[in-house]
Amino acid sequence: MKSLTNKEGIDPSRVLGTRWILTWKRETDETGEVTGRKPKARLIIKGFQDPDLLKVQRDSPTLGTTGRNLLFAITSLKGWKLAVGDIKTAFLNGDDTEYDRNIYGEPPDDVKDILGMTSQQLFRIRKAIYGLLNAPRRWFEKITKELEKAGWKRSILEPCIWRLYENDQLVGVIGCHVDDIVVSGHGVLFEKKITELQQVFPFGSWKEAMRFCLKRKLLNFNKCFPLEVGKKPCMKLSLFVGPNFVKRQLVKFKSLKSAMPMV
Repeated sequence: MKSLTNKEGIDPSRVLGTRWILTWKRETDETGEVTGRKPKARLIIKGFQDPDLLKVQRDSPTLGTTGRNLLFAITSLKGWKLAVGDIKTAFLNGDDTEYDRNIYGEPPDDVKDILGMTSQQLFRIRKAIYGLLNAPRRWFEKITKELEKAGWKRSILEPCIWRLYENDQLVGVIGCHVDDIVVSGHGVLFEKKITELQQVFPFGSWKEAMRFCLKRKLLNFNKCFPLEVGKKPCMKLSLFVGPNFVKRQLVKFKSLKSAMPMV
């Protein structure tokens, strides 16, 4: 993420300040009930000081509502299991894309003390770290590269959905919203690829979605639909739906299935 260098000879306009961000995260037990909270501190760089602010590409796609619901509809139609996870310190797991830009970070005094730095030393920024405006874009490029290298194919309709095929049969789907991942699939190949993904990136959490059955009289189906993700509406990828919503999504998916064979 960083390397140390001396201030001497460095253009001051390419030195960015840094600051601490403190947030409080809720702690939950196994049932999903909130049991308390814990502090989380993160050192970020002041991206608004970036001398290349108007030059770097900073647009980055995220998983939209339509893409997410379509993923859930596919999962329901095929009766697959569903899981959600989040990647820890996602931006710090990117490639060294910023090294050649020659930008530097001036850490706070307490950080210098902890790291044993002198007053004349700076961080040389190597990765698109938290605070840089192109960080989300660089992270999206990184996860895209890793998924495609592993054999996943990105949807032509939804850039944040990737599909896995085995013998021309769809066996898995991944949706990505920045560092939040929702996966669905079945079979040995799918399980292997998910294990490989967990080895490439460090996951902070990985939870199987809850399953519930819809009565036959509602949708004329006699099987379980894995549609509920998480236990609380506060979760980023939660989906709490009624039977009418499910019915609309399944009808919509069936009507689009023939027109969108690549999804």
